[in-house]
Amino acid sequence: MLSGGVDAPSRQVVRTYGRPLDRAVSEAACDPVSGRTPVTAPPPETSAVVLAQPNALGVVEDVRAHAEAAHAAGAQLIVKLELTAVGLLATPGSQGADLVVGEGQPLGQGLVYGGPTFGFLACTGGQVRGLPGRIVGETVDHRGTRGYVMTLRARAGHPRESATSNICTNQTLNAVAALIYLTWLGPQGPARPRPRVPRAGALRRRAAGGPRRRRARRRAVPQGVRRPARRRRPARRRGGGARGRLPDRPGGR
Repeated sequence: MLSGGVDAPSRQVVRTYGRPLDRAVSEAACDPVSGRTPVTAPPPETSAVVLAQPNALGVVEDVRAHAEAAHAAGAQLIVKLELTAVGLLATPGSQGADLVVGEGQPLGQGLVYGGPTFGFLACTGGQVRGLPGRIVGETVDHRGTRGYVMTLRARAGHPRESATSNICTNQTLNAVAALIYLTWLGPQGPARPRPRVPRAGALRRRAAGGPRRRRARRRAVPQGVRRPARRRRPARRRGGGARGRLPDRPGGR
């Protein structure tokens, strides 16, 4: 069951993949007043509920309530997450989501006319062996030297008939760029750019025609730093010769 708050292209992709598998896809419309997806018990035959956080209308969904309703009906909750939202909101996993998916474009990726970028997929510990691809873990050898080993692999060719994915792509460059970006943010992660978010309120008031605050346009100076005194330029003489004499005319004024 898809939430109407999921963007239209993603909903179309789900229907496209579900058609050859004979999977029925239903849709729950958002509330026209609040913009949220109503928290209702899905039908008994529902396998998963797909939610967007925040949704395509920019409204924050109640992930915890949807997770409880989905689990009570024997379904799983899948959340399509906007990564920058976790700087202000609780993570979907901490609210009961079973799978979290989304685009990695906000993590230091360029627009580059719509691509390339990378996607991410996170799950609970009990579902990790069903993930497509390979999971590499860090360990140490008998000498204590750090090394990396392939801990889980469920990709094509291991073996082929039981593979969960037959698509081979290389998104390592984009993933490394995202890792560098997250390292630059530091331990706070996506919460670091959070002070810029309140500017959205000012833009909203401006769009609604409300009062606009005026601020002096003066460059901020760090505390303890004095502004340098403005130096006056010395007066320049014409032609570099004697005062009042033109160099191209001897004796001229």
